[in-house]
Amino acid sequence: MKKLTALFVFMLGVLGFAPGTTDRLNDATAKLRYAKAVTDDADRLRTIVNETYATATERPLFTGEAGSEATALLLYAVLYHESGLRAHIEHCDCTKGDGDCDNGHAFGLPQLHAEWFQGHPRTEVCSDRPLQMRLALDLLWKTHDMCHGSPERWTAAYHSGSDCTVSGYSHNVNLVFTTLLGQAKIRVTRDYTGWSAAFTS
Repeated sequence: MKKLTALFVFMLGVLGFAPGTTDRLNDATAKLRYAKAVTDDADRLRTIVNETYATATERPLFTGEAGSEATALLLYAVLYHESGLRAHIEHCDCTKGDGDCDNGHAFGLPQLHAEWFQGHPRTEVCSDRPLQMRLALDLLWKTHDMCHGSPERWTAAYHSGSDCTVSGYSHNVNLVFTTLLGQAKIRVTRDYTGWSAAFTS
């Protein structure tokens, strides 16, 4: 799976596969506020967007024409809120004074606890960003199935581990998510089959 994700990112970034999609996502995420060290490495930020999209296409949380894009933006919103996309936190270094990683118990861009590593050693998780994204998406799927309801409830349980009650955390993540959806011109709606996503223009 790791090789497939890497190949997909290569196709996105080098061969120009689905340029409209990646342009849309990059334009939307570029409007967020980041630490200077993050914005100074624009290539890394674009690669993260591409990797997020590649991960989302493997198992989108939303159906519809923009299901993968909406999933990528929800995952990105979680990464953004958890770590600000900082490179040192990606590598599990929380000694820079801008986050304590839950007193050393949370790891990587998605700030996962070891119970969600699925048997992967800490050294592998801390050195493999696409793996971090896949594990985070797996956790979002778990909370999706457990909580039902809205994406805000899924992220509430992502934060708590089990409680689907909407919280300050989930409200903040949802605010980033809805902002990104608006910037990307994507609308998510719910019907009897679940949540779907469509482009608005």
